[in-house]
Amino acid sequence: MTQVRLIMLLFFLEPLVFGNWLSRIPEVQAGLGLSPAQLALALLGMPISNLMILPFAGRICNAVGARNLLICTFSGMLLILTLPGLAFNIPSLFLILASCGALLALAELAMNVEAARIEEEAGRLIMSTCHGCWSVGIGVGSFVGATLATFGLTVTEALALSVVVVLPIAVWAGLQLPGEPAKTATAADGPSPSFFNIPPKALLLVCIFSIGFAVTEGAMGDWSGIFVRDETGTPTAMLGYGYAVFAALLSAGRFMCDTLRQRLGMVVLGRLF
Repeated sequence: MTQVRLIMLLFFLEPLVFGNWLSRIPEVQAGLGLSPAQLALALLGMPISNLMILPFAGRICNAVGARNLLICTFSGMLLILTLPGLAFNIPSLFLILASCGALLALAELAMNVEAARIEEEAGRLIMSTCHGCWSVGIGVGSFVGATLATFGLTVTEALALSVVVVLPIAVWAGLQLPGEPAKTATAADGPSPSFFNIPPKALLLVCIFSIGFAVTEGAMGDWSGIFVRDETGTPTAMLGYGYAVFAALLSAGRFMCDTLRQRLGMVVLGRLF
């Protein structure tokens, strides 16, 4: 399998179990008897840990290598994702999701670093297609989670089954990527960059723009099932299908972007969409 296919496979596999979890959030909320505000507090564990780990993520990736970081954090994240169904109160669910979020941030950084390297070596645009594969993966995971719920599997049983299937394939695919030596600083590299720098104005605006998309996509993942349940009375076991439709449409747009980027350029494409 070529490196291009391998990285696309990893982008597809990475959110499969996470999508399964998204489809079961309403069930966990009901099982713990959480109000929307209490659930929101528990769900904050993941974005908070993301924000805490990301300032260090680049240095960690340089120190251990993108492939090694990807394999280790991917495996750890999947194992932790078997635990949300065992949460017994708000703090326990918060800590489980926070641990998962930290590893998720590192795994996704490593995946994107590998995708950028492979894109450059292949001489073709693949980044948007990789993210399209990610959207397909989270949609499939949500669909599978809803289907397993209709068969009567508990949250923990469904998540554990997904991990048993996904983890060996993910580790195999990661090991097929070429390793790279860890980067160490030398005197020739010059002084180490500051830990925190305010990005230039143009990049700062792009960051704000991206935050808007991240908030929207995250809200759809965390709350769409609860909204559909409360507003339409849809059975809990069917709620994952709604997010799967959203992910399918999201992936369709992402699969078009590499071609559009090639024809229109990044600046024009960004201004249009």
